[in-house]
Amino acid sequence: MAFKVLLHKKASKFLEKLDAETRKRMTDSLRELENFPNVKLDILKIAGEEDAFRLRARRIPSES
Repeated sequence: MAFKVLLHKKASKFLEKLDAETRKRMTDSLRELENFPNVKLDILKIAGEEDAFRLRARRIPSES
């Protein structure tokens, strides 16, 4: 069963502000969600919500 991934307006704006490499990594992870639950991602159900989940994407530390 394929799923449709919807983003909140704030999440969409957040993605637009990311650098190209991070944005690509995030959008690739989001596209993988279309095959949920047959994916190996860090996903948890959001408490108190019926059909809402959060996806934790790997974060690369910025260079200092």
